[in-house]
Amino acid sequence: MGGYDVFLSLAGPDRDDALRLAAALEGEGLRVFVDDKEIPLFESITAEIEDALNASKVLVAYFSRSFPGRPACEVELTAAFLSGHREGDPTRRVVVVNPEPTVDHLHPVELADARFALMTGDTDERSLRSLAKRIKKRVDATTGAIGGAVLADQLVWFGSAGLGTSNFVGRFAETWELHSKLHRGDFTLTQDIPTGGLVTVDGLPGSGKTSLVASYARRFGARFPGGVYWTSLSGASPDDVLGAYGDALRALAGRTDLRIASDSTVDQLCGAFANRIAVGKLPALWVVDDVPAALDPTLAQRLAPKVGPLLRTVLIGHERPADERLPHVSIAAMTPRDAGQLLRAYRMPVLDPVDRRAFDELVARLGGHAMALTVVGRHLEDRQGFESYADFVRRLDAGPTPLDAVTAALAEVMTGLSTAARQILDVSTVCAAAPVPVTLLREVLERTGAVRRDPSATIGDGLVELRERRLATPDGASWQVHSLIRETASSHLTAVVDRSALASHAASAVLDVARQLPADARGQLMAHAVRLRADPRVGPADQEALLRLLAAHYSTWGQPHVAVTYLEEIVGRGWATVPDLVDTARACLDAGQAERALHHLAKVPAVSSAQQVELITAQARDALGEFAAADDVWAALDAALHATPHSAESAAARIAYVRSRVIRGEMAEAAARIRTLVTDLAADNGSLALERLQEARIELARIQLTTNEQQAARHTARLVVDHYAAHGLADHVHARQARLVLDGAHLALGLWELHPDPAHWRRACRSVGELLRSQRDEIGPLNLTTLATEVEYAHALLCNGLARHAAALLAGTRARVAQLLGPEHPLHLHALLLAGRAAAQRADYAAALELHERAHRGMERVLGPRHPQTVHARYGLGVALALTGQRGRACRIFTDVRRLAPQTVGRKTDLYAQSWVAMSLVVLPSALWRTVTTASRRPPEQSVAAPHDWVLAEAAGYPSS
Repeated sequence: MGGYDVFLSLAGPDRDDALRLAAALEGEGLRVFVDDKEIPLFESITAEIEDALNASKVLVAYFSRSFPGRPACEVELTAAFLSGHREGDPTRRVVVVNPEPTVDHLHPVELADARFALMTGDTDERSLRSLAKRIKKRVDATTGAIGGAVLADQLVWFGSAGLGTSNFVGRFAETWELHSKLHRGDFTLTQDIPTGGLVTVDGLPGSGKTSLVASYARRFGARFPGGVYWTSLSGASPDDVLGAYGDALRALAGRTDLRIASDSTVDQLCGAFANRIAVGKLPALWVVDDVPAALDPTLAQRLAPKVGPLLRTVLIGHERPADERLPHVSIAAMTPRDAGQLLRAYRMPVLDPVDRRAFDELVARLGGHAMALTVVGRHLEDRQGFESYADFVRRLDAGPTPLDAVTAALAEVMTGLSTAARQILDVSTVCAAAPVPVTLLREVLERTGAVRRDPSATIGDGLVELRERRLATPDGASWQVHSLIRETASSHLTAVVDRSALASHAASAVLDVARQLPADARGQLMAHAVRLRADPRVGPADQEALLRLLAAHYSTWGQPHVAVTYLEEIVGRGWATVPDLVDTARACLDAGQAERALHHLAKVPAVSSAQQVELITAQARDALGEFAAADDVWAALDAALHATPHSAESAAARIAYVRSRVIRGEMAEAAARIRTLVTDLAADNGSLALERLQEARIELARIQLTTNEQQAARHTARLVVDHYAAHGLADHVHARQARLVLDGAHLALGLWELHPDPAHWRRACRSVGELLRSQRDEIGPLNLTTLATEVEYAHALLCNGLARHAAALLAGTRARVAQLLGPEHPLHLHALLLAGRAAAQRADYAAALELHERAHRGMERVLGPRHPQTVHARYGLGVALALTGQRGRACRIFTDVRRLAPQTVGRKTDLYAQSWVAMSLVVLPSALWRTVTTASRRPPEQSVAAPHDWVLAEAAGYPSS
């Protein structure tokens, strides 16, 4: 590798602005590597990115507020920062571009103090060029490369050996916070320093405090050439801390060959170490672990030798010292991302969906507690092959487990809690492992009669006590009790409030609080409703009310795959009315479960809700490819629609009818109807009309895409995406559908796009891949919606020139679709067609011809010869014939396409133009066709997006039934 001048590190939301900077840097003649690839959850940076980073001279960090949230950015920044450390200046190889108006998000402290460049989304081109020139000067003045060394060459460690863990992961925010607070005294012009280089680190037992500090010491060892001195006060109480510290210092002196008198006091021992460090004139790190709680502030200060700026001191304990002036770093629960990565470091989950779900459940249940994750990880590491993640999850409730030691340690912390704090913990044991709103907490405790004086004061006192013990943390107007704390309280603490009655009170409190809140403010209550609706201590009436609350909430916010779970539970428990059955069928259909929708409709009396039942029946039959069975129903519905005036209430049926015409290839009628409906809905100011308008726009964008109006399709789909983004509903089902259309429109070239941007193809491929991954997790890999997205992702891979990966993905997709829906289903035929295109890109022309012929024959049978998909397939068949030298037959097919295209997709379309170009090329040797088919739509090699390996691996691992 020749290396790069600049490695540009950025977070996903900043991609567009950062790419403008990259272009300006390249305009200055710099070789730029842009890390704009999405790293899958739990994965480290790829070998390609690591090689590019090591071979670059300077890292340019586009340091927005999103930057610290991307683990890959933190890894890259750490490597460049430590490389500069090794060379004597940690900022030598890091250039910060700050697009924000403030600097409080910048870390570490060296970067916050250093000069940085400002760039915002509205930076003009002249300013952008000026910024690029300044960065070029910095690059020109830097020699060598970042390299790969991130540790000191010779780290000198005195005291406890082997601290930390080889599997330490994440914790970037806490690591940088510790580093900045230790060294902010070096930057007195920008930092307020009350206590010098002494920092306390606090957190629950087993939360990873010691591992964090040890990992920091090892990774930043170049900063401490004078050595790391590590002592422990384990087992000491505040009363005997000096005696224990004296013993620890004498033991440390023996390891450092420091001569001391046998009767030396603690202060004299600290003085001896201070002299040693001062004489050496090299910066050092001093760590005191296991500092007891409630330590007197003056004693805390005496634990650090006084050597001035040569020594930095870290005190590690369960509670922060009472002296508020002491800088502190609190170690809370690990993020789900870091927790999953830590557990995977011991043992990867297998590809079986059951094991994957058990892994995710275990990560959530352990709640980011580092000790618990490590204990479980080591346990499962030794039992790989005969105890699965699912087996372990089942065992958690069945008897003694490796977590017993962890819970015993946590139970010890809970001893001596006040009654108010215990009451709050009791409430947490019946609620979910999610933040509990203070309003809900108060409602529950008032119902129990546990609060006999001022409720606010009582609850407030208890919450403060739990926070000080690190047993609960505030989250806005809610409080989070660690999931392991909840389980420990449930199993080890005697309840002060009857938990049987408490569960019932909590259920009624959730319902009452939900009624008082607007629909968009009920989100935090849903997790507790989910848990309580299955609690046997809650009465049937409240269970049913909670189920209806959940179903209504998720239906309202466009998550039918979630709502259907609770609707089917209402049906299964015998509480469903006829409207419930219809709502359940609708949710099943919207969630891609057409057969389940028909199953529920079969229970509806024939005289009930006739039009709604017919509408869902017709849509379900279409989804299953049973077009003939649906035609009579559609005809009756269309007649009924003509007899009723246009309204927001009837819009859903009209949109459904348009979709039925699209499926049957009647594009002109579908386009005319949907445009009229969009106009009518846009003139209606009602909220229902606004929602129906988005559905209609999605359908219009799909028709525009099918008829090769790519730019119009992009505009229409973007209107929908922006609408839901403005309302904070980016995951709404309609927003996802619109993004899929938008991505497809970017992947399809328009007739007049002479200079397409391959970056759009990469972004579209990444977007479809991420949508597919979320759908697999949320609604399952065998859901019809998921399978359709899987086919779209294969198409995106093909558009990016990744034929091998597309073929590997399609092999599994085709088998699953054929088994679930049959080989004649349009989705299977579309996958077959894409497999043919992949074979052509890979120069396997015989296979390409065979697959194209099968796909074309099937589409003619199922969709008819004039359907747009059939005509596209016919054109592809002509290309495949030309590639195999059958030019006469290919010529006849292109003539047919030229005749049919105006009737199906229009004259001013890509397909129609291609049929004319094909006619002129068909007389040439097939070798030219091979060149055209493999290179015409493929972007330059260096711009091809790498596929999501997890998609391909998981696709191979999913069962076909």
